[in-house]
Amino acid sequence: MLSFRDLFASPPSPVDIYSDIADPRHEPLLKSMAGVMLVGSGALIAFVLTSPTEEKWRLFPAIAVGLLAFIVLGIYRWRGAIPAIRLLIVGGWVLTTVTAFFGEGVRSPILMTHSVILIFAGWILGTQACARLFIASTIAVIAMTASQHFGWASPAKPASDGVVLVAHLVILSLSIVMTLYLVRLFGARYETERRLSQEIRGHLDAVERRERYQRALLDNFPFMVWLKDDQRRFLAVNQTLADMAGKAAPEEIAGNTIFDIAPAELAARHDAEDRKVAAEGKPRMIETAISVDGRETWFESYCAPVTLDGRIIGTVGFARDITERRKNEDELERHRHHLAGLVEERTAAVLIAKEAAEAANRAKSAFLANMSHELRTPLNAMIGMTALAQKRATDPTQIEFLAKADRASRQLLGVIADILDLSRIEADRMSIDRVEFHLGQVLDDLVAQVDLRVREKGLNFEIGIAPDIARLTVCGDPLRLGQILLNLVSNAIKFTSSGAVGLRVLRLADDAEGVLLRFEVEDTGIGIAAADQERVFRSFEQADASLTRKYGGSGLGLAISKRLVEAMGGKIGVESEPNSGSTFWFTTRMERSATYTAPTPVSEDEMMAACAGKHALLVEDDPMNQTVTCEMLEGFGIRADIAGDGRQAMEMVREGAYDLVLMDLQLPVMNGLDAAREIRRMPRGWSIPIIAITANAYDDDRQRCLDAGMNDYLAKPFTSSSLLAITATWLGEKPAAPAAA
Repeated sequence: MLSFRDLFASPPSPVDIYSDIADPRHEPLLKSMAGVMLVGSGALIAFVLTSPTEEKWRLFPAIAVGLLAFIVLGIYRWRGAIPAIRLLIVGGWVLTTVTAFFGEGVRSPILMTHSVILIFAGWILGTQACARLFIASTIAVIAMTASQHFGWASPAKPASDGVVLVAHLVILSLSIVMTLYLVRLFGARYETERRLSQEIRGHLDAVERRERYQRALLDNFPFMVWLKDDQRRFLAVNQTLADMAGKAAPEEIAGNTIFDIAPAELAARHDAEDRKVAAEGKPRMIETAISVDGRETWFESYCAPVTLDGRIIGTVGFARDITERRKNEDELERHRHHLAGLVEERTAAVLIAKEAAEAANRAKSAFLANMSHELRTPLNAMIGMTALAQKRATDPTQIEFLAKADRASRQLLGVIADILDLSRIEADRMSIDRVEFHLGQVLDDLVAQVDLRVREKGLNFEIGIAPDIARLTVCGDPLRLGQILLNLVSNAIKFTSSGAVGLRVLRLADDAEGVLLRFEVEDTGIGIAAADQERVFRSFEQADASLTRKYGGSGLGLAISKRLVEAMGGKIGVESEPNSGSTFWFTTRMERSATYTAPTPVSEDEMMAACAGKHALLVEDDPMNQTVTCEMLEGFGIRADIAGDGRQAMEMVREGAYDLVLMDLQLPVMNGLDAAREIRRMPRGWSIPIIAITANAYDDDRQRCLDAGMNDYLAKPFTSSSLLAITATWLGEKPAAPAAA
């Protein structure tokens, strides 16, 4: 209800509220009313000036009407429509009120103007402003009546008919303009209110739908959800929380705190968590256990702050029953401990098995090393004795027998070498070197090794390789590459009774990283059936068991070749048909090298000259190898002394002056490695070349020799040429590689 005090308050007017119809729609009103006022002002001034009976003071209100019109238009241009209309209403009211005091004869139109102004003010300025003007008008009428009754103001002469007519026309025009404008404003207000009503109804419907969706969303959560204000009072909860609290509807919890719906201890715990979240501004997750229907129930609770404009205004959270999960976790923990115990037991068993396997591997390695020594040592004597006998033999039959014995010894040596290579591969002790070499040199060495057998069988041996490929300098393992080629070519020669054996080298790819090569060995031999082509790459197998009796061989060459090719990152295969020959192929990628310089070959005479007159110590416990090696050394012009064990070798080096020491590794009393270390500690021992000559054929045996201080390594059985090459290298002033045999 509007009180008297409210009349003097300053609430916003309808124009201020409905700003969409304020400024643009008032412009026609202002211009129309200003035009009427200017025309009326001019007409009144003209009538007053031209009428001889009209009082001249009436020029002032006439001029004031025109001046007010100009001021209103100026305010409109400067401040806008609303201040201009307010000035028009207030100025018009003041002008009509003052004129009414002295306007005898025009008081009726002035009062009509008052009525129009009050109606217009009620819309434009609001009901309170209209009430103020009405009270002021009442006071003015009372004052005017009192002044006339008591004679405080002398009455003016009645205005002339022309002035009255003009005043009525002006008032009528203003009334028409105001009435039309009020009709327009009422229509605009009606449309605005209708539109606003529709928008409000739409917003309310949307809010109601959103609330229903939110309620449905909250109630469909399978766990308890809540929203609290900054006083930790519930603002909204879902049905699950209401059911848990024993309430029929979520609305029954709104406005309550946790202390109103939960046991005191649990409520205090959750309230403390809410306080921490509000104080720290960070979410928290806790797990608590409570008793529900006499059984322990675990709940996981999450609480997070709700912020608005950077200020925490409450918290939001959820809680869910995790009792089943806790049971599963406890069960998993028990299983984990049980499995950990089993793992420890199995680990212990695996460690025992691993130690046993390592012990077995060490025993196998030791056995192979011993077998290598025991086999290669007599083989060295056999091959050496045969070579020495061949030099002295003159009878053709004797020479033939010695040649056959030499071939048989070398065949046995090949079998032993294959078995040892396979054992290295299986023990993962076969390493692939990376050195620089010329590809053509490997092929030259291959030709030198197979040329005699090819000529003995009357076969043609052809090598197809482009000159630029033969001149390639690459990085890889030339020894293993030569071993693979020798195995494939040897097999081709073995299984080809007539015709030809060919070797082709093709370049498949060439880029900045290296060159991809394909080697093909083709023969016109017996061929291999398709069903047997996979078996030939297995250890100890050939395509047909009867071939072993006819052609011989251990069946290890292709298996070793396959392992070596794969270790070099390539592939190997065969294409063959029975009685149509075979083509064995393999690929390998090698890096390019542009810095390699081939060693200058050294002739046998140059090597003999480097050895002549030198004094060497041979440390060897096997009598036959002592004889063979000494005979070879004496053939080179080297005077040799013999030591039967490592300790004797130490004493002889300490007392004598030797240019070279040839040291076996497996010696009685003191082994060769320890003897080499002791010699290196002697004042003169550091400068004596020490060469290991041993039947141990593993790659790590060579490294062990170098680590013990030895200079080089020569594996048994060795030939006279290989012994000459290594001794000449270390006895010569400028050691160089021997010429190709």
